[in-house]
Amino acid sequence: MPLMLCARQRVARTAVRPPLVTVVCHAVRMLAHQLLLITTDHLMAVGFLQTLRRAVVAFLAVVFAVGLLAGGTLGFFLGRAAGRRG
Repeated sequence: MPLMLCARQRVARTAVRPPLVTVVCHAVRMLAHQLLLITTDHLMAVGFLQTLRRAVVAFLAVVFAVGLLAGGTLGFFLGRAAGRRG
């Protein structure tokens, strides 16, 4: 109900609001403002974490690819060397 008391139509109808209504309206506005700030901070943190995750996955993919190429090349030449001895 406090949101209904804060609506512009109610303010236009009554010239003076009771002090309790003013306090409740202010509290509701401050609560909404803090909720918006917290939500915005969380969205920014989520964006940062997604960027960090992508960077880590890309780094691990590069390490895996380099290891695969190095291991494959080393295995190929060792296999050829062992084949020539036998």
